[in-house]
Amino acid sequence: MVLVTRGVRSPRLAGWVEALWHFEGSFGHALERLLPTASPQLLINIGFDRLSMVSGGHAIASGGAALCGPLSRPAQLETIQQRAVVGVTFAPGGASRFLSPPMSELCDRHTDAGDLWGRAGAVLRERVLEAPTPAARLDVCEAFLLEQLRGAADAHGPITRVLADLAAGVPVAAVGAAVGLSPRRLIVLLREQVGFTPKHHARVVRFRRVVAAAARAPRPDWAGLAVDHGYFDQAHLVREWRVLGGSTPTAYRPRAPDQPGHALLST
Repeated sequence: MVLVTRGVRSPRLAGWVEALWHFEGSFGHALERLLPTASPQLLINIGFDRLSMVSGGHAIASGGAALCGPLSRPAQLETIQQRAVVGVTFAPGGASRFLSPPMSELCDRHTDAGDLWGRAGAVLRERVLEAPTPAARLDVCEAFLLEQLRGAADAHGPITRVLADLAAGVPVAAVGAAVGLSPRRLIVLLREQVGFTPKHHARVVRFRRVVAAAARAPRPDWAGLAVDHGYFDQAHLVREWRVLGGSTPTAYRPRAPDQPGHALLST
């Protein structure tokens, strides 16, 4: 397996994009569970012109270049689709700077790049396929993002403060008050730019932190992790993991310690 990853080079994209990456390889397992995330991904399948997953019991499919929106719940993925993929991972709230629809309309689904960006999105996969090397393919993706960037590059507004406070565990009411937003307006802001309500975003961020910690630990101390990450106790963590992780904590097997959002599933 070969994974090439880098950050953006253009300062105009800083803060909106977490990483550009190129993966080629195969796996010894057929199915994975994708765990909830507030970070959407632009995916270009260079192996074949299709992307799909199962979310909420429904098959979700698109062409080979699509945005995988924020995941509010676990989804299931066949690893055969990941044998050759180029991707852009956006920061929470970052994808909204490149799109017209509110992120809440793109949650838990794949949306064709052509439907989001017209002709430029429809030919994106062709542009990537024409690039001769993995590094060149990442350059194509960065150029595409610069073409689609909407508004002033540094116009972060209140969203940066809001997301930082929610990640730090600040109560939702206090988060809105700190930036002068009513509870209703705070919900609208988060749904437009991130895709989730403030409370669900805080749940997902906390869950992903404990997942990342568990993926790094050879033998996780679940009771300790629960307390360290703000759960009342281990039973509280187990209940939350069943909802957001689709299993129990002890059944969790990450694909790799540095890829905690992909959990192995038996066939």
